[in-house]
Amino acid sequence: MPRMGLTSAKVVEAAARIADELGLDQATLSNVADQLGVRVPSLYKHVDGLADLHSRIALNAARDLVDALRASVEGKSGRDALLALFTAHRRYATTHSGQFQALAVARATSMERVEFDGSFTDILLKIMADYGVHGAEAEHSARAVRAALTGFAALEAIQSFEQGEDVEASFYAMIALFDRGLTAPTGAPKKQGGFRLPGLPGLPGIQISGR
Repeated sequence: MPRMGLTSAKVVEAAARIADELGLDQATLSNVADQLGVRVPSLYKHVDGLADLHSRIALNAARDLVDALRASVEGKSGRDALLALFTAHRRYATTHSGQFQALAVARATSMERVEFDGSFTDILLKIMADYGVHGAEAEHSARAVRAALTGFAALEAIQSFEQGEDVEASFYAMIALFDRGLTAPTGAPKKQGGFRLPGLPGLPGIQISGR
């Protein structure tokens, strides 16, 4: 029998559950309708097609993820906050894999998604400040951390790390690399007016202007 009191929230909740259990590609209007005990046309009273449904899944994931990240770093700073953030992000990505995939591929076309990106960045910039990293250097470092988080989660989701060394060790090695890179050597002078990314073999370093 059809479920009574169908709402947009219930439709998105059902779709998110399917996405996490079976994969985002299985969060179709047909599958959602079957789970809710309704016909597909009934869903159009609450969502504007499949693209809108997946966008709503992404926005739901954005709210939940940023809440989890904020909670993970509360009362922590520096290395402890970095470790907590990486761990919370990975936990969300693995336990809500379908929703995380929706979030990863969603474009920043809504104010809610833009707010999520801003909130995520604010959390990262606070950690950068704990390390004494500010301005342009902090923004570039925050982007690098976020890219690493998303990339690791994406590769782990498709089991790209099945061969070779222990995945857990790789995960914590990634955290250690960022911690080491963000921690200035004891007694190192603070640079003014920006910072300089190190050069690679055959390539010059890149000067980043300060703000």
